[in-house]
Amino acid sequence: MEVRGPREPIQEMLKKESGVLQVHSMPLEADVTSFEVEIGNRVELRENLGRKVIERGWNLRRLDLRRQKLEDLYMNVVLRSGAAAR
Repeated sequence: MEVRGPREPIQEMLKKESGVLQVHSMPLEADVTSFEVEIGNRVELRENLGRKVIERGWNLRRLDLRRQKLEDLYMNVVLRSGAAAR
């Protein structure tokens, strides 16, 4: 999700949404931020989050769905088990 507006208030709003696990942000321009929103399994929040961004007067520039690849899931499991073994 890319939004034009104040990064911290947007990030806090996203974090408070039910079903959101984590929110990562990366500044793109002076007042534009990219947010990666991690959600629980089988939760669909795109429409709701997009609506909330717009209702608050912020400009929604982009909204995508990215699914984790099987390779990424495997690496997460391997890295977690490696860290737990230490």
